Amino acid sequence: MFQFDKSKCLGNIYHLVKERGLKIGDLEDQAGVSIGYLSRLNKEDNKSTPGIEFLLAVAQVLNVSLEGLLMCDYAELSPDERKSMDFLTKLLTDTQASEILWRKNARSELFNLEHDDFGDVYATHPLMEPYDDESEPELTTRFVSKYHPDWSAWITECFETYISDDVRLFLVAANFIAFQGEQVKGYELYMQVRGKVVPICYTVENEETPFYPLLNSLITSAKESASHVHLDEDARSAIDSYLGIDQFEFLNDNDVPF
Repeated sequence: MFQFDKSKCLGNIYHLVKERGLKIGDLEDQAGVSIGYLSRLNKEDNKSTPGIEFLLAVAQVLNVSLEGLLMCDYAELSPDERKSMDFLTKLLTDTQASEILWRKNARSELFNLEHDDFGDVYATHPLMEPYDDESEPELTTRFVSKYHPDWSAWITECFETYISDDVRLFLVAANFIAFQGEQVKGYELYMQVRGKVVPICYTVENEETPFYPLLNSLITSAKESASHVHLDEDARSAIDSYLGIDQFEFLNDNDVPF
């Protein structure tokens, strides 16, 4: 269960303010609190905690996610980890704003096999590979984590989206059998660029990685996105035309008949 760490949160704020070349007073002004608020809050004898509205405003000004501000330690991130964090933050924001739409992969996609021109079997899903499971009568597929290749893994859910014409993302929720038979849950994010699959980041429940809060929120948002029907621009335009929506565009308040 998440427990608010005031020291970590304030440390993140001061670190990000310095990194961005801002002034604490300017941040406080943009976040709608009085000058000196953070200094007072940071005193050892001050037991009060910042309000959620203030933290949301700070996250927006600093261009980070609320999850990251509360749960990560930005001062300890490597440059690549930081870039991945910034990428996840934008993905989460765009998903929540429905600017990025996710689709859930069906089991038939994950376990589909085909033959190439030479008769060799291959898995059609980029994250899967052919696998001869002795308990199954026919050849099947399996997921091999690029972060934990020695662990047995079962995908429980996989979501995909495109962030450009030739860049596809896969967000995976999986169960892993680690050493000594311990089962853990984890999330992994992969990018496919011009056919090549590249790992971006991961987290598992028994490891404290900086990506847990963002990946956890992202997979929740991806599920929400995938559960809704989405219309492309052509379909939306055609429906608007059929419904006659454009005829009301130029009406003012005095023209409305009610």
